[in-house]
Amino acid sequence: MDLTFGTPLSQSGRLLQLTTPLGEHQLQALRMHGVERIGRVPRYTLDVVVQDTEYDPEKLIGQPVSLAILCDDGSPAQRHGLVESVRYLGNDGGLHDWQLVFAPWFSLLEYRLDCRIWQDKNLPTILEAVFSLYEQAKGNYRLDLRREYAPLSYVTQFNESDANFVQRWCEQEGLFWYVEHSADK
Repeated sequence: MDLTFGTPLSQSGRLLQLTTPLGEHQLQALRMHGVERIGRVPRYTLDVVVQDTEYDPEKLIGQPVSLAILCDDGSPAQRHGLVESVRYLGNDGGLHDWQLVFAPWFSLLEYRLDCRIWQDKNLPTILEAVFSLYEQAKGNYRLDLRREYAPLSYVTQFNESDANFVQRWCEQEGLFWYVEHSADK
């Protein structure tokens, strides 16, 4: 596809299709690198081009984005998250290169440190208490547990991020978690 100054960007027919609050064809994805692991926050780095010289990257920080990756069978593999950072990479005359990093809502738990104590609560109740502090978590997780969990006599979080606390207790209790993506969450 020949991109020249003055020709509007289009995502139709591309292997990577990005949807942002800025509009469907505002940013065009060039390449993506992601790391996905069970029990850890998946993070995606996406290089994009922008034609608009008035593009304000700060408008994307904290906003939801969705990336559709076209698979061999023609179906899209969705990746969805909130933009964590935006970085300017340069330009080549008519197009400006930017890099976005996005991750699912669980990544927000990495930014909050807390000191808390729970007494006589079971782990699912504790996890739900932590998740309830995040508006983005509402309706975006499920605890698919196979057994009942006994109350724990004394659980502490001391100067620890909510993410580390949740990961530590899930590992300690033999639980794992993963992210299921869709186009809108």
